[in-house]
Amino acid sequence: MTDGPFRNLRLSTRWKKFGEQLVSDAASPAERVNQACHSMMTDAGVKEFSFMVQDLSTCLSQSQLTLDPVSDIEAVLERHSMSSFSDILRRTLIANVLDGSSPADALQPALDAATREWVGIVKNRQDEHCIQARDLGDISRVDYQKCLERNAEAFSNIDVEKLCQAMKDGNRRAFSSPKRVTVDEGPEQ
Repeated sequence: MTDGPFRNLRLSTRWKKFGEQLVSDAASPAERVNQACHSMMTDAGVKEFSFMVQDLSTCLSQSQLTLDPVSDIEAVLERHSMSSFSDILRRTLIANVLDGSSPADALQPALDAATREWVGIVKNRQDEHCIQARDLGDISRVDYQKCLERNAEAFSNIDVEKLCQAMKDGNRRAFSSPKRVTVDEGPEQ
């Protein structure tokens, strides 16, 4: 990939594509939202994250019987690989339990709060990438402003509940673009 504002940054192909969509007038706001969500899900390791949430749910439903649910949570988390999103969930879930939430009731609010925090962190990270691209001379001042505006628009339009549910379910296709229909494949009349 040689085009786009993020071409000289050390990013995944998915995030470079997102950068291209930020400056391209051909990409719709919905396409940018979908690309951002898909990229975040990939970064978080959606399948492994889903398995971890299932294990946590099982553990927390049984932890009413234990005296130290925090150690139970830590034990489950140690069995799974961690991403930055998983770490945010870990901190939020443990804080909820320590604040007095019952372990069984603590998971969903922790997932919701962690997803909101994560979306904000990734949005800020993409703003930083726009700044780096401008500083490297990979985009003009006009495209830089467009990048920042469209990045803010994309992240403010993310359906956090849908993203949270997709992560919880391990649904990689939740934000996939619909299959494009060509003229030859169009609907029959």
